[in-house]
Formats: sequence, C-alpha cells, structure tokens
Amino acid sequence: MSKDIILKYEDLIWNQKKTDHMAQFFSSDPKIHSPLGDYKSVEEIKQIVEKWIEAIDNLKVRNISLTQEEGLVTSHWEATGVFKKNINGIKASNKPVKYRGVTLYRFKGDRINEYWAYIDSSSLKN
Repeated sequence: MSKDIILKYEDLIWNQKKTDHMAQFFSSDPKIHSPLGDYKSVEEIKQIVEKWIEAIDNLKVRNISLTQEEGLVTSHWEATGVFKKNINGIKASNKPVKYRGVTLYRFKGDRINEYWAYIDSSSLKN
C-alpha cells in the first residue's frame, strides 16, 4: 500500500538519515517540486534531503496525518531539530525549531514518481 511506503520513506530517509536508500523509493524518472526548486533525478532529490538534514541538526519528522485518495498520498507532517545552517535564504538561529508541512505524492507502481512539498518555513524565522 502506498501509505506504508511513505511511512517507511519518512522514517528511513528523514529520521534515520539513510539517504543512500533513496533510490528504493523513487521511479527512474521522478519529478520533485520543493521550496528549493524542481528536480528530476534521485541524485538531485538526495542532495536536497541532505541539505535539510545538514541545516536542521537532529532533524526528526513526525507524521500528523496520512491520506490516500485519487492516486495521491498526502502526508501532513511536523519536523523538529536545531536550526544550525542557513537554508532557502533563511538565516540559521542555532535554536530549536518546529515546523510543519504537507507533501503530496503520486506513484508509478510502488515507487514515488512525483511529489510536491509545501513547508511552513515562517516558523524557521525566529
């Protein structure tokens, strides 16, 4: 089930920081739309995830809700950590942060083929 794949992805990649496992979750031709730009390869996606992991020390993602409807899985999540490095034009505060976002995933078979990430980055601006 697609929702189970997203739960595993969020835990393995974001919480356990095992970005070398990224390819197991994505199709061969993914399209990713994020606040940092649009990307079209697993390697580019991996680099973006690693930028967030580097910027937010001890980053942890907690799923608030997960729905699946009309071919899309929607994850409403919350992230916490310590904002250590500037990202997306936002100056690091070196303080604990908590921010939320929503990611919409479209699948091709059992792999993520496209996703759109929306982040409430206003809570990073302390």
